[in-house]
Amino acid sequence: MAFISNSYLENASKYCEVREFVCAEILTAGDWVDLDVSQSDESRSLTVVQGNGTELCVGVALEDKAAASGSVKVAVGGYVEGAKAGNITANAGLMPDVAGSVLGYAAASLLSIVGVALEDDALSGFCDVYVWRKY
Repeated sequence: MAFISNSYLENASKYCEVREFVCAEILTAGDWVDLDVSQSDESRSLTVVQGNGTELCVGVALEDKAAASGSVKVAVGGYVEGAKAGNITANAGLMPDVAGSVLGYAAASLLSIVGVALEDDALSGFCDVYVWRKY
């Protein structure tokens, strides 16, 4: 895993921290990703899969991966454009949901907030977010 210069990434700003992970599933740019606990030993902290609505969420995939191999760049903190979201309003705290998406935070939730929406998703399924650094 390494810090990546993100000056060439379209959907991340220079204030976004980007890390490179091993990719264990097909991903789309904008998917929220989880650590892959099906791996063994240290690989569990170096490999990601599409988010499943768990506390294992570490950030947003910044590139499409058509195959479950190689590496993927993930925004682990900071500003990201076009993150997958489900009916979000601006300023909402975000909690992990299934299929690589997030929902607006609910007070009764046991999941921690992974970021904040910076705009309404206008039912498009994507919005700009600020990812809280957890990794």
